[in-house]
Amino acid sequence: MDIYSLIKQDHQRVIELFGLLDALEIAAAERTRLFKTLKQELTVHKEAEENTFYAALSDLPEMTDRIEESLEEHVDIEELLEELDDLDSESDAFIAQLRELKEEVEHHVDEEEGVIFPIARELLTPAEADRIAQAMQEERSRLTA
Repeated sequence: MDIYSLIKQDHQRVIELFGLLDALEIAAAERTRLFKTLKQELTVHKEAEENTFYAALSDLPEMTDRIEESLEEHVDIEELLEELDDLDSESDAFIAQLRELKEEVEHHVDEEEGVIFPIARELLTPAEADRIAQAMQEERSRLTA
């Protein structure tokens, strides 16, 4: 599996979690559990992506600005996650903040898949993309151990 497929797989898993969290009728305990899972997925994805994919791309002058922007988006997402941690999962504030997080993540996914991936595909060989995917899988395993 190449790095693009691996990252898209992570993105899909997070989007599915947002879909489950959007269900208004879920119990507070379930919403809390789903949020913890979402936070874990986003945190592991962020760390693994930064340490592998972004690290490889940041060495390429054509990608410097894009990677910098993506890293800033990661910080924004991390801040929203921290704010959500302090809110009651049944509160209107939690729901509003969760929607803001979802919008931020969707924007990031669109930028990554629509802008960064096409440029990276031109700059990285298929073998490099496979190697980065392997490194990212190893990093994810290390982070979840």
